[in-house]
Amino acid sequence: MTAENIPRSLHAGKYAIIKDDQIVSVWDTLADALQAAGEQFGLEPVATYHINPLDVERFALIDAQAQTAREAECPS
Repeated sequence: MTAENIPRSLHAGKYAIIKDDQIVSVWDTLADALQAAGEQFGLEPVATYHINPLDVERFALIDAQAQTAREAECPS
């Protein structure tokens, strides 16, 4: 999972369906996420993840650090 894949504060507190290291969709409740995962993937393995508001802040910090590092690189 990468920082670019998690939308920011709009999704804090919601539930993400994750398949093959990619966020497939985001749902308001765990029940909705599980139902959608079952309908879309059947018995295939998927993960659900509760998006913690602190995670949103952490990913924003990681993005800012990555942007700073890219800006500091010398052009080739």
